[in-house]
Amino acid sequence: MSRISRTFANVPAPMSPRVAKLFIALSSVTFVLGLSALFMYDGATRVFYVVSFTAMSIANALWAIGSLQGDPARSHQLRVAMLPFAFLMLVTLPIAAWLVVFGR
Repeated sequence: MSRISRTFANVPAPMSPRVAKLFIALSSVTFVLGLSALFMYDGATRVFYVVSFTAMSIANALWAIGSLQGDPARSHQLRVAMLPFAFLMLVTLPIAAWLVVFGR
């Protein structure tokens, strides 16, 4: 159990500036995909899809913005702040996928 808690508590290393800028663009795309579920799905599928893709985009944006920070302390704070969103995404994304495939 302690190995699992250490794995989820690890703060990701900073990305290179080039990759961080790419992640900011990709997080914008995943945010739009998440909002598109408001018009495409109903019920629980809508909720899980929006939550999972929004959490994914926020986590990626925080990681990328944290990687671009010049101050190491602020960079670390932003990369730590992404952990709850990444965990939320890991929990809700399989449920959203299951509902999309088998929920109809």
